[in-house]
Amino acid sequence: MRTEPYEIKQFRRHNRARIHHQTERTYRYDGKIIAKNRKKRMDQKTDSLEDWIADMTERYGRETANRMLSKVTVQKSTRHYNTKAG
Repeated sequence: MRTEPYEIKQFRRHNRARIHHQTERTYRYDGKIIAKNRKKRMDQKTDSLEDWIADMTERYGRETANRMLSKVTVQKSTRHYNTKAG
């Protein structure tokens, strides 16, 4: 008598995480988006606030860069929650 192997696969049935994902924090100067996030995330292609400050300091000097930084507005990140099942 020949028997075939029986494979059992386990997988999650519920996602109990409350937050599904969170968008990036956005920084604006004179209404124009200048940076995303304080520090770069792993594969981020755009400038972070840290990069922008370094660039402005190099171009205009520390005092002018600090003055510009004081005018930067922050758009908070938004959280996207999972729906509550059951």
